[in-house]
Amino acid sequence: EGGGGDLINEDVTALHDAWVTESVSPELLPFKRDVMEDMTALIENQEAELEKLQAQDADQAWSASLYTQDLDRIKFALARYLRARLAKIESCAWKYQAGDADFLAKLSDAEEQYARGYVKLLSRHYDETVLNQLPSEFQAFPGSGAGAAENDPFSPDLNTYVFCRVKEDGGGAEVQLDEDTGAHVTLDPESIHVLRYPPVKAL
Repeated sequence: EGGGGDLINEDVTALHDAWVTESVSPELLPFKRDVMEDMTALIENQEAELEKLQAQDADQAWSASLYTQDLDRIKFALARYLRARLAKIESCAWKYQAGDADFLAKLSDAEEQYARGYVKLLSRHYDETVLNQLPSEFQAFPGSGAGAAENDPFSPDLNTYVFCRVKEDGGGAEVQLDEDTGAHVTLDPESIHVLRYPPVKAL
């Protein structure tokens, strides 16, 4: 049981880390499929345990309440992560319309389905309210024209600053901040930095 509890805590921690990283990154990150699969299995197991406890006598009510609280905590963390991703998907839905391969590779199957429906609704809304009233050369929905994948005026600003906490010992690795000046910073374990996103994007 102790080992199982450790695994649960590790899964919840991984989900929390995925949410934090997604929240502070200016771009959409690859979908954490392994984390989501683990959390889905964890929720199913917790619900099965809850049903067993509820089927027993009243003495198990206290245990059932603990399982319920734990399950609610996990579901909230899961929803928080997915909401952060959906907000980004909506903000750059035109990338789906343009068939941006890099963007599509970061989506789960459910997210791709959501993006497809969102773009369809958004395109119809713009057509009916605005685009049909404009000259023909301005009627194209973003992402539908030639070379749309390269023409990305609605992309996030990747040159923005982000908070960065070093969680692993990188052996005092250095990150170059500016190619012109040669400025760099040492990433010591547990240190916290405010850096431009490009130098730490790969990390």
